[in-house]
Amino acid sequence: MNFAHPNLCESCGQLDHKKTEEEGQTVFYYCSHKKTWLQNKEKCPSYQGETNFIDVAIITTTEIERTAIKKHFRNVSVWETREHNGQRSWQTNFSIDQPKGSLRIALVQSPLMGLPAAATTATKLCYLYDPSLLIMGGITAGNPADTHYGDIVVPRQLFDYGAGKWDGDRFIPNADPFPIHQEVLCLCREIADDESFLNRNKTEWSGPTPNDRIAPKVITERVAVSGAAVISQTGIWETLKNRNKDIVALDMEAFAIQYVAAQVPTEYPKVLIAKSVCDYARDKNDSAQPYAAYTSARFIEEFINRYAKQLLGS
Repeated sequence: MNFAHPNLCESCGQLDHKKTEEEGQTVFYYCSHKKTWLQNKEKCPSYQGETNFIDVAIITTTEIERTAIKKHFRNVSVWETREHNGQRSWQTNFSIDQPKGSLRIALVQSPLMGLPAAATTATKLCYLYDPSLLIMGGITAGNPADTHYGDIVVPRQLFDYGAGKWDGDRFIPNADPFPIHQEVLCLCREIADDESFLNRNKTEWSGPTPNDRIAPKVITERVAVSGAAVISQTGIWETLKNRNKDIVALDMEAFAIQYVAAQVPTEYPKVLIAKSVCDYARDKNDSAQPYAAYTSARFIEEFINRYAKQLLGS
């Protein structure tokens, strides 16, 4: 008897059922509510005619990031707070302009900063809701030589800069990079070329203005790295450039999201990482975080509105 990954139960529409079949014979579903195997179309007593499927799941890490998504998504009128198997989310129906329609979106905030918490949150989302598109938005540190506050970094590749070993006082990195889905990158480049959209992001912002704010650009040709600690260190970019000359952003979570999406035994969800620059990993302060969270949120909404239906159908 072969056990497959948790799947949508044809009996009751729940996601936390394990499906199995023996040599093409009768199909059974394990119902965690009824604590038994259900054969074919038996009904689970908890079934209320709804499923837990989500089209798009958005992960944030801080309250500023989560609040920016809820505040600056303009195609959303109401966010409903939901609890499912211990996971709190804010869910909504997102109205799409072209083609007309709607998507079900779940927004979550990771309980802690860092790779382990982000990986755990992403894994729970994939198992509970089986999203077709997994997005991480929010804020990141950027290389001051290549970025300004509010620039949206959509990396073509991610790796964990803390992976490796120490040999005496010398660190030997062992980075296994994960690429972002090429279709996602190509679509992001279309938005990057839309000067009208990028200028609106600048002019429609009504909060405190970062000192070097210009119309934010979308960076899609570079590399981002994630690590276990907040970095505020002079010379960090020179250190990272010695590992990969294309590194332009540094955060604590994004690599975990891409890694989980590639490993979960459900249908592989496409991943979008879209984090905006809020500091330069030196002399850190929080003054630019609201603006960066805003530009990230506006980019994510634009991406969903333009391309989510296309991605979900591919």
